[in-house]
Amino acid sequence: MIDRTRTMPRDAREAGYVLGVAVQVVLVVLILGMLVFLASRFRMRVDLTSEKYYTLTESTKRVLSGLDDRLHIEAYFSPDAQLTGQLADARRTLRNVLDEYVQNGRGRVSVQFLDPNTDNDLREKATRLGIKPQTMSSRGDRTLSYKELWQGMRLRYGGAKQKVLELVQPTMVPFQYEMQLTPAIKTLTVEEKPKIALVATASKSANPGGQADYRQISQFPDITDRFELTRYPLNNGELIPDDYETLLLVRPQNLDDRQKYVLDQFLMRGGQLVVFADTDEFSIGQQRMFNRTVVPIDLEGSDEKFLEQLESYGAKVGTKVLLDDSQKSREPFQRLVQTQMGALPQSVYYPYWFHAVDEDWAAHA
Repeated sequence: MIDRTRTMPRDAREAGYVLGVAVQVVLVVLILGMLVFLASRFRMRVDLTSEKYYTLTESTKRVLSGLDDRLHIEAYFSPDAQLTGQLADARRTLRNVLDEYVQNGRGRVSVQFLDPNTDNDLREKATRLGIKPQTMSSRGDRTLSYKELWQGMRLRYGGAKQKVLELVQPTMVPFQYEMQLTPAIKTLTVEEKPKIALVATASKSANPGGQADYRQISQFPDITDRFELTRYPLNNGELIPDDYETLLLVRPQNLDDRQKYVLDQFLMRGGQLVVFADTDEFSIGQQRMFNRTVVPIDLEGSDEKFLEQLESYGAKVGTKVLLDDSQKSREPFQRLVQTQMGALPQSVYYPYWFHAVDEDWAAHA
């Protein structure tokens, strides 16, 4: 068999080798160019963490997939170069999260970064919107510094609706940014707010009819922005209207049989009932005595027991004691504190310590 490469002139063999290398280089350049083009058009991130730490939650993806109009996010941010330490890390995390929102927004989510420090008009605009700089501490390897941080946003949906976040709290945990952003976006997409009723029941406590509970709950913007919260007088005995989807029953007391029937009918038609029930109240009395008072959930003389009714739905209320880590469950001790006016007594609150006893608590379950 004749080897034609050996019979070819040396110059011809070298020319063929150079041509082959040139073709390979051209192919590599074309492939790299195509990869760069595809990467610019279709960006993809791969989350290699076992718990998908850097992946948007399914609830956020559902909100983004349900966008019917464009969502434009104006991010009023201090320059990244001015941030150090934890603030710099938190900003990188936030930018990655915003990029995930854009990638999962099906072309309907855009982000515009604005620096109020470089433009007085932008600074005034941000101030009018309610966005203000915050003084934040940043800890480096050996230093602790304080920075003026702009990190607010205006979310504009469809050109008609908007939501302003005065400050997106810095964090290095991605899902905590979702907790701030996704509810705000959800608020803009809701056409008609679901109605939630705070049920008022007869009570002998200092909070008749749940008035204080209603005031406290109505102060949460995450609730009032997304839901229509009203008080509903359960005492009238009428069936709950169909336009109420959820009832909040806070610390029920003195429920009569008719009220329990009304709640049962509400559940049977598909309503959602959220119950915050106390079976006992505890307080610290004289001589450090731990006092227990039974909460009268059922009206005296009623035939039905509300806790048994809840258990028939699959919700069992336990009777074990949990320590409330608030001042109400802390015991005051007096100590002398030296002041300009001399030694004065001052109350210092310590947790009320329970004494361990040799008893089988499973028998009380």
